[in-house]
Amino acid sequence: MVKKKMFPGYYMTGIQVKLKEEVKMSKTRGYAKGVYLLVALALVLSLGIGAGPMVGRVEAGFPSTSNLTFATGEDSVLALAVQGNYLYAGLLTNPGQVVKIDLATFTKVSTLTLGTGEVNVRALAVKGSYLYAGLQTGPGQVVKINLATFTPVSTLTFATGEDSVRALAVQGNYLYAGLDTNPGKVVKINLAKFTDVPQTLTLASGENAVMALAVQGNYLYAGLSTAPGKVVKIKLATFSPVSTLTLATDESTVIALAVKGTYLYAGLWMSIGKVVKIGLVP
Repeated sequence: MVKKKMFPGYYMTGIQVKLKEEVKMSKTRGYAKGVYLLVALALVLSLGIGAGPMVGRVEAGFPSTSNLTFATGEDSVLALAVQGNYLYAGLLTNPGQVVKIDLATFTKVSTLTLGTGEVNVRALAVKGSYLYAGLQTGPGQVVKINLATFTPVSTLTFATGEDSVRALAVQGNYLYAGLDTNPGKVVKINLAKFTDVPQTLTLASGENAVMALAVQGNYLYAGLSTAPGKVVKIKLATFSPVSTLTLATDESTVIALAVKGTYLYAGLWMSIGKVVKIGLVP
């Protein structure tokens, strides 16, 4: 069918062009109004307006999608991290597993299964040649993985009561782990001395369960599982809290954090999702 361009993104078929010509002719007759209505109706039907995808319409969106299905038993991806040409996926399994994916071919390279008792990879972070996997264990654990060989190097186990790593963030030579405890805790790990006893910051009463971490400049931000939700600002130099932001009464559980420029974005765990934009003081 021959099409004629009408306006950007749409084209007129031969029938539509004919109808347009009829409109022009009708202007010399006494029934232009009726013809206009008929032409409008015909265009609506032929273009598919209100009844599905429009004929000839240029749709905006994602250019392509694909999916990668893991093997049986490789369940529930809870964390992702990228380094170089590879994507790493942390799984909710017992023992915990990390899947290595080639980004060029989007195929699975291999699966690393952790040791007995090292369960549920809830967070991943990369620093240099190593991948760090935070585990939902009691006490909490972080596994250091050599990316070149994709094998575990060592496992750091926290003190009793420092349970369930839910978030990881790296700044400089330190790895920060947010814990699902009451009150919430953040563990500071010296990457140069990975197995040394780390430093732990315990938040104030009522500031429970650190679910997300983000770093901006000289500060670490911790998102909490509270109602209403809270974000704690921590000074990295002294590893001490500076202030706590409490969200609105209907904004609960900060499950994710991201930073861009002078703004912090908090994703909330709610029946109707919400993102809060927070201005950061330099």
